[in-house]
Amino acid sequence: MATPSDLLLSLAENGCDSGRQYFARIGSELLRHAPADLASAMEDAGARWRLEPLLFAHFAAKASPDDLWPILYGYCDENRRPRLMSTPTNQAGVACLPGLGYLPTGKAATIVTLSGPSGSQRYTAATDDDAVNTVPAAPATLGAGHIEVDRHHHPLFNFLHPGGADDGATLVAAHLPHLEKALQRLAEINPPYAALMEAMTRRVVLFRNPSLNSFASVASFGAVCLNVLEDDADEVFFIEDLVHQCGHVIFSALTHEVDAYLAVPAGTPLQTDVAVNEEPRSVYSALHGLFTEAMMNRCFDLCLDCDGFTQKQKDEILARFAFIFRRMNFDLLSMRRHDIYTDRGADIYEACRQIFEDIYHRRRQELSGQNFTGQPYTFNYRIFRHHAA
Repeated sequence: MATPSDLLLSLAENGCDSGRQYFARIGSELLRHAPADLASAMEDAGARWRLEPLLFAHFAAKASPDDLWPILYGYCDENRRPRLMSTPTNQAGVACLPGLGYLPTGKAATIVTLSGPSGSQRYTAATDDDAVNTVPAAPATLGAGHIEVDRHHHPLFNFLHPGGADDGATLVAAHLPHLEKALQRLAEINPPYAALMEAMTRRVVLFRNPSLNSFASVASFGAVCLNVLEDDADEVFFIEDLVHQCGHVIFSALTHEVDAYLAVPAGTPLQTDVAVNEEPRSVYSALHGLFTEAMMNRCFDLCLDCDGFTQKQKDEILARFAFIFRRMNFDLLSMRRHDIYTDRGADIYEACRQIFEDIYHRRRQELSGQNFTGQPYTFNYRIFRHHAA
């Protein structure tokens, strides 16, 4: 017999394939604005480039079409790549070339001219002052290799969240094993959702900025940006954040035709049409949140029955679980006006509600009595431990 989680995953799986095709068509349309030589080179470059998150970010940032070559260079056949190409470097002096890797140049936040490659994949990065030889460092990947973890941030990352972002290299060095273990755990406890995450997610970006939350945006569709504020974060932290942010990517694909799910405009304020309390979200963003909360709660539910976590990790799982479970309860109440949904939207709401009810009847005692004093919008286990002491 299908569980409520099975029903919600079935809805997501059925809608995500057409959503992926929709965003791939957008990627193809964006190339129409590219220089003619790049457009020609991409004709026989396969299909994967069409869902490169930096391609979407490039146009969201209103960057010049002439700057597209560095984003798509790594996807081109080697024989179609230009011998000379201008590319930006980030604050660490690294040129980030999706599909190829990272070229350290020692020239921070500037434009370099790349030439090559010559033997052993050696490139030359030149400015007006001098030139250096450099060899690309391969990207880190997760799962079956379909998800790239940014070892260094592309300059477009500063457009996605301006101010306060580091290069990411230190965070990746510290937490790549935790990311790998988190995805492995999810594949063990919830294989269908883990498979959907891998199918829809192209890039993981780690950053640290106390002024921001983790996020996933259609402006860089396929990328999830995880804000790692806790120094001792391990796979438990990343299980929550991956399920959450990859869930936003999945839901964006599922609801790419949002009118098929909502009977009111997507931007309808939740505070005036649904909720009693002041609420900054729109109806659509709240439905986004409800979907991700349902998947987070289900994955935490499965984690508690999974062997292999330490007692400390089980305690943290339960605390995170209780926090997001409480938020889901509020969102279900806020979103219960079924006149805002079409039939397909109502199916999503109902599947989420059933997941909540199923967990409530089995775990209400475990999830009650937690102290969430001082918690920000995004759960922080360090703060939780401080108030629990």
